[in-house]
Amino acid sequence: MISQPTRLRGVSRAHGLGRGQSRGQSRAQSRAQSRAQSRAQSHGHGSAGWAVRRRSAILVAVLFLSLSFEMRWAVGRPKAADQSVEVTFLEGHADFAAVPADSESAARTRASAAAADEAGKHSAKDKKDRGWRPKWQALARGMTLTRGQVVRTRADGRLELKLSDGSRVRLAPETMVRVDRVRVQKNSRAVRLDIWLGRLWAKVAHGWGDGRSFEVRTTNAVAGVRGTSFAVLAKQDLSAVIRVYAGSVGVSKGGYSRPASVREVPGPRRVDQQQWEEVIAGAMTEVRVSALGDIQPATDFLDEGEALEWAMWNQARDKTADL
Repeated sequence: MISQPTRLRGVSRAHGLGRGQSRGQSRAQSRAQSRAQSRAQSHGHGSAGWAVRRRSAILVAVLFLSLSFEMRWAVGRPKAADQSVEVTFLEGHADFAAVPADSESAARTRASAAAADEAGKHSAKDKKDRGWRPKWQALARGMTLTRGQVVRTRADGRLELKLSDGSRVRLAPETMVRVDRVRVQKNSRAVRLDIWLGRLWAKVAHGWGDGRSFEVRTTNAVAGVRGTSFAVLAKQDLSAVIRVYAGSVGVSKGGYSRPASVREVPGPRRVDQQQWEEVIAGAMTEVRVSALGDIQPATDFLDEGEALEWAMWNQARDKTADL
């Protein structure tokens, strides 16, 4: 028989063991909860960090693609100053060559357009005396001319050039024209053509800025136009005749051999001696420019002969092109 004190000690030990186990279990549970919370927090922080890194990577990729697209678009698009002029009509024969913009090169190029040059029968000494000479290449319909190139028509040739703004420029037989500038952008235009010899007809599209936007230069004068049709005759002696068929043209001193000043004009009028620097020509009037660059007042004209045939042919083509 177990004595009472012994039984109490056993009960006490049992209770102590139970409390120890309870405390151990509590500590184990606490540690397990702490580890679980730590893992949860670590997972949360890791997820947040991954999300931030992913957003950063996406942003960098979008920026890279945007910059790549902008660079390809900027490089691929044609610059305004590099735009070309298309040959949309060619009858007979025509050539083109790259020629410098100075007046001496222009004079030599005009000289090279003589009939004897057509067969290429100049002697070596003759070519050496003439100095620099252009390298002519055959022109064909559908080809394009760029800045700095000269086109010439042969005795049997005439052609039409189309600008990206819709304007048309036509060359009669035995004509030489240099493309000096072709810039056509949204709501703006800057076109400059130099006629060195022969006949040129221009039908200029409407709505592209002031009279500085489209210029045709002879040796000693500049014709600035907007939304009009006119013809220019550049003679071998360096004189010129500008005839206006619709709209108005401001003719001023200048030309491709010297600086010029051109402005848009409100309509036809005549100028006195003090205003001789610029003459305004309205419809069916002409302005004559001497070989020395003297500009005569605008006068009425009447086409006949070759000039009449040239005007009628161009006016018919203007109607066909809906200009």
